[in-house]
Amino acid sequence: MNQPAPLPPKERNPITHARHRKEVLWQIALPVAIGVVICLALAFLTTQMTNDQASTWADISVIWLIIPALAASMILAILMTGAIYAVTKLIQVLPFFFYQAHRWLLAFGVQVNRIGNKAVEPVLRAHSFSASVRKLGGQVKRK
Repeated sequence: MNQPAPLPPKERNPITHARHRKEVLWQIALPVAIGVVICLALAFLTTQMTNDQASTWADISVIWLIIPALAASMILAILMTGAIYAVTKLIQVLPFFFYQAHRWLLAFGVQVNRIGNKAVEPVLRAHSFSASVRKLGGQVKRK
């Protein structure tokens, strides 16, 4: 259909654009390049190691890989212990409060039932009065 023509790109502020380019170089490109050089150097060094040296570095690497998992496991174990302690305390305290809430709800239910009965009472009286008048009228007509 008829689509509006695309707007021409807006002109950039040359000062902020130059600053942005400089920041990209120092904050993104240079750290990535340094990381790539370090990884390539380590890859080259690993090919030059003897079996004993490779085994030592493998052991060190495994230790560094296990440390985060161990820390996370410790934190989860501490949190689980705290949760178990909290649930134990709640099990000791909650039955009393639930019993109080149950008693309050039963009393509330009785009051609601009483108010409901009072609200319906005039309607029931009117219906019973009209039913008795009809019954009385039916008996009078038969005689």
